[in-house]
Amino acid sequence: VELIRSALKITPRHPDAHNNLGNIHKECGRLREAEGCYRRALECGPTHHNALSNLAVVLEAQERPEEAFQAYTRLLRQAPQFAHGHYLLGRFLRQFAQNVGHIEQSAEHFRKACQLDGSNVRALQALGESLYLLGRQDEAVAVYRDWLAREPDNPVPRHMLAACGGAEVPARAEDDYVRDVFDAIADSFDEQLLWN
Repeated sequence: VELIRSALKITPRHPDAHNNLGNIHKECGRLREAEGCYRRALECGPTHHNALSNLAVVLEAQERPEEAFQAYTRLLRQAPQFAHGHYLLGRFLRQFAQNVGHIEQSAEHFRKACQLDGSNVRALQALGESLYLLGRQDEAVAVYRDWLAREPDNPVPRHMLAACGGAEVPARAEDDYVRDVFDAIADSFDEQLLWN
């Protein structure tokens, strides 16, 4: 933090430095400070896509969904080919869905993220999940088969494929899948117990 602040004293209008400082604050859970850094980055570079996507994420984390949605849509207006932006908006739409249309929109954003960045397996997983929620199992199966073809040793697409009816259902989930799921939620497990 101190090194970046020192750099900002020399070049105070450097958007990358403000964005990086925001990232440090975000990782340390200091969301208001992170928000301020991302806003300063955008003052210095209004089209700084990473700062805008990071701002949207911290607004969402601060439970300010209207502002987060505005930031996500502004991001995609500025950078319609930014795959990660489509992924983030898709995730947001599904998380805050108020109707089936929002889930459909999330699927379209995940699909666009996959088209723009074929290596983004998180977008593939999210697309499959949204399609499954919409009752479009055949499409979800196709997505999980695609993911499994890319990562044949990954237990998650194997499990999801079976869950959608696209493969034989094992007697129990594979150990690797269970480990991956628990590892993914470890940081927020206590919070999930409190709020759900």
